[in-house]
Amino acid sequence: YDSYFFDESPLPADHPLLQTLADHRQRLYEKVLPKENQRPVLATLVPYQQEEGRWLVAEINVDISEHKAMELELTRAKERAEAANKAKSTFLANMSHELRTPLNAILGFSKLLERDSSLTPSQNDRLQVINRSGRHLLGLINDILDIAKIEAGHLALLAKDFSLASFIDEMEELFLSRITATGLAFRVEASDVCPDFIRADEGKLRQVLINLLGNALKFTSHGEIVLQVLCEQNEHGAQGQWFLHCRVEDTGIGISVEDQQKIFAPFQQVTEAVPDKGGTGLGLAICRSLVELMGGKISVDSCLGQGSTFFFTVPVQQAEQGEGDKKRLGPQVLGLAEGQVARRILVADDRQESRQLLASLLSITGFQVAEAENGKEALALAASWAPDMIWMDVRMPVMDGMEACQRLKADPATEKLPIVAITAHALMEEQEQIKAAGFDDLVYKPFHENEIFAAIARFLDVRYLYEQKDGSSHFSASTQPGCREALTSLASSHLEALRQALLELETAQISTLLAEIVAENPAAAPLAELAYNFQYQALLTEVEEALDHQDRESG
Repeated sequence: YDSYFFDESPLPADHPLLQTLADHRQRLYEKVLPKENQRPVLATLVPYQQEEGRWLVAEINVDISEHKAMELELTRAKERAEAANKAKSTFLANMSHELRTPLNAILGFSKLLERDSSLTPSQNDRLQVINRSGRHLLGLINDILDIAKIEAGHLALLAKDFSLASFIDEMEELFLSRITATGLAFRVEASDVCPDFIRADEGKLRQVLINLLGNALKFTSHGEIVLQVLCEQNEHGAQGQWFLHCRVEDTGIGISVEDQQKIFAPFQQVTEAVPDKGGTGLGLAICRSLVELMGGKISVDSCLGQGSTFFFTVPVQQAEQGEGDKKRLGPQVLGLAEGQVARRILVADDRQESRQLLASLLSITGFQVAEAENGKEALALAASWAPDMIWMDVRMPVMDGMEACQRLKADPATEKLPIVAITAHALMEEQEQIKAAGFDDLVYKPFHENEIFAAIARFLDVRYLYEQKDGSSHFSASTQPGCREALTSLASSHLEALRQALLELETAQISTLLAEIVAENPAAAPLAELAYNFQYQALLTEVEEALDHQDRESG
């Protein structure tokens, strides 16, 4: 036995056979047969006692060569799949960077050109074509990258608390003018039986509804489009769990029964009736993936020539209060308000067009700007030029943004210097890497210029000159003497209540709060003037700047 099964003698003391003889317990283990080309077997050791009391062990060996070969192949297949997945992630990151970076320059510079008052009407019309085409291209790129991220498993839920009513109002505001401009009617019906605030992935909900409403608009030439939002408590779930039901109904071309079976698959289009509508054929596939990621289901009910109804249900959690959306785009920033200390901003990006775009935007606004082509140059300029803030691209040669940021944050002289990452990548894991590197914030390319100004205002004490709807301009209220001091001296709870009322456009509540603030401190009167002139975005900016100032002081 020793020689045949182990090619050694005697057996080691911890051998399963000797242990079975000692404790009379059955055992199962794997071994190989040395004298049979290392053939793997599964051995079962069964102890039994003879009549005279002597203990023996019966051993049963089962050949598991095929099983082991399959295990090895599965392991190799898993390794190949992981390598392919990693390669796909790398491809996604590179494609995102290579596509978004030039598109950022196209959209950014065309937006800057809109500021040029010398443009002729014909030139301005052509500029609008560039903008529309660029945004359309960005939508196509986002669709392709989204479906690739879904297939690669790189899409994750980002749940947060938000106001459901404000979310519905935002969707109505986004599509009302677009739909009614085509001669269609647009109705939004929201149930009264809904939580005020819910916890869910607001971004993915918005993306699904924008896709569904966009499709309804694309394939409807007469009649109406209806968005219906209903809520239902989950009686079998934990406390505070609800089901959110959303329906998008149109009177468009409809979808045949055969096509309804395939429209949620990638790259499937039903455009025979309206061949010029185009698209990637990914919108509904992305909708289905996003809804399923949120734990819900989506389906369609349609009759050819009469219209379609898309409806989906996702579980949500009731919340106590919601977060304001700091990324809402307000009026255009024309420049810096008067009487401010000149601020220095360093822009580090290896792409000349990207660097030039951001530097131009900041320069014409009134900032002093320096440029660096890589992280090493950024470190040198941070030491010699002493900027107040740095915009840093993540991917750069010589030294990338990650390493440069880590070095700046490790240096006592620059550890508190605000550094904002600006990247064309779209993968979730990169956000974690950027955060770990020490960046204070993150903005994706292509960016809207107000995202840049909002980020600067969060870290630097700056005030802007805004464009009004009538084409004139106004300074932020804090240019009035004592207004900023009046705001920052208020209790944070009072400021937060005003901020929430502004986000929800509760005009009565805004007026009541402002009356209390002005009565307590007359220097805050310009705030009431902003509200009187319906300049709610400017007022919101002032309130958020005051809250950020209080946070910095307390921190």
